Amino acid sequence: MKAYKGFDKNMQCNGFQYEEGKTYEHDGEVKVCQSGFHACTNPLDVLTYYPAYNDSIYREVECEGDI
Repeated sequence: MKAYKGFDKNMQCNGFQYEEGKTYEHDGEVKVCQSGFHACTNPLDVLTYYPAYNDSIYREVECEGDI
């Protein structure tokens, strides 16, 4: 599933360090807004979490697995 993700200016989200072009997998239970990785299906929704005035970075991502 194609989705959109925001990061801080250091490519971090919730303390997790991401790198461009890498694939990540969450180990453990997935719970909405609690555990696992997250992204938005509507690109404008990303601005709720990472506003443009905070030097945020945005990327289109591909999500797989337990969604």
